[in-house]
Amino acid sequence: MNLIGARIIEKIRQKITEMNADPIWRDTIMDYETKLAEEREYGEEKGILSATVNAIKKIIRRNRSYGVSDSKTLEDLTEDYHDSVSRDQIEQMMKEA
Repeated sequence: MNLIGARIIEKIRQKITEMNADPIWRDTIMDYETKLAEEREYGEEKGILSATVNAIKKIIRRNRSYGVSDSKTLEDLTEDYHDSVSRDQIEQMMKEA
């Protein structure tokens, strides 16, 4: 590394040290990181719910094609997915399918 590159790197390190010592800057960065983590978690939850809904709709269509009664399908889906969606939501999906 040449002398100019070393000086640039040293200036960057000094600036980082100054910024890390600033409590307002540190709080701003921590708030930003917290918001990013919350958004990521929300996105993951939304993605999981979307996948669950798609799976339920697929099961409804498949069960109907096999001649399984809607009441049996509703009973099974409510038992299997009660922790993700409500019985009313499953009934609505069955109406839409």
